[in-house]
Amino acid sequence: MAKVLVRFVSPNFQIEEATASLFNADAIYQDFAKAAEAFSVFPLQSDMAEIEVRGPGQIEGMLTNIALRRTADGTLNRINFCRFNEEITDSALRSRVFEVDLSSYKEVVLRAASNPTVFNISIRENPIPTFDLTANDSGECTLLAKPWQYRVVASVKSHRAMKQFEIANDEAELRIIEFEAHQK
Repeated sequence: MAKVLVRFVSPNFQIEEATASLFNADAIYQDFAKAAEAFSVFPLQSDMAEIEVRGPGQIEGMLTNIALRRTADGTLNRINFCRFNEEITDSALRSRVFEVDLSSYKEVVLRAASNPTVFNISIRENPIPTFDLTANDSGECTLLAKPWQYRVVASVKSHRAMKQFEIANDEAELRIIEFEAHQK
C-alpha cells in the first residue's frame, strides 16, 4: 500500500473539510459479506486527504459532509455528497501527490415538497452502486455531481417518486431537481 496526498481542486470552490471514502465496487459485488473491508475512510481538511492505495488504476470514492467555500463570493455551502472516480497513475504514486479535478462538477439540490426521508441516487449508465442520501428537515439534499445522467428516487414512507436528469458540461453552477408530492 502506498500513501498518497490527494487534493480535490476546482477554480470555482475550495473544499474546507469533508470525509473522503474510497471503495472497491468489484470487491463489494464479489462477496457482500466482506463489503465493509472494501471501504477506507479518510478525513479531509483544506482540500487534502492522505489516502492509501494498492497501486495504479481506478480509484472510486465519495466525499460526504462537505464544507465548500465558493471562490466568487466566499460563501460557505454545505454539500451532502460527491462521488468521484479517477485513474491514479504510476507517476502520481511516485510523487505521492494526486489531484482530483472537480472543475466540471455542479451543485445539485434535490428537493421534495413532501419531505422525503431519503433520496436514492445512481448513475443511469451504471446503476450500481446506488447511494442513499438523507434529506434535511426542509426535504432537501445537496450534492456535487459531475456531468452525467442520473436517476433519483425520493422516498416518503410508502410513497416513492423517481426522476431522471442530466448534468451538462456547460450548465450553470446550481441545479434544483424538484419532486412533487406523490409523483410517480
